[in-house]
Amino acid sequence: MYETTENLFLFEFPNRNIAEQILQGEWSWKKFKLYLEWWNPITDCLSNSISVKTTWIRAMGVPLHQWSQKIFKEIGVLCGGWKATEEETELKNNLKWARIQVAGDGWNIPNE
Repeated sequence: MYETTENLFLFEFPNRNIAEQILQGEWSWKKFKLYLEWWNPITDCLSNSISVKTTWIRAMGVPLHQWSQKIFKEIGVLCGGWKATEEETELKNNLKWARIQVAGDGWNIPNE
């Protein structure tokens, strides 16, 4: 498995038959439904037919003394509506940024 861009991954299988079997199933990870499709040159481009209900943001520079679920929810509300906080963020495994899932496609997120 290779991460290509934010939330997009490329899976490599031993042969085409296994890949076809995988594509026929329904898959999820941590309660999130996964959409699997064959790779093509425009895979990284978001299709107009896809309605994005949530997106992940990175909140940079959150002071350690404010690193809490309450603050992450407040940030999420300001960015369209809080949906979830990444487990790695909650566990303080990476303090460079907080990853927060918010409602919407991310186009209305403030820069500051």
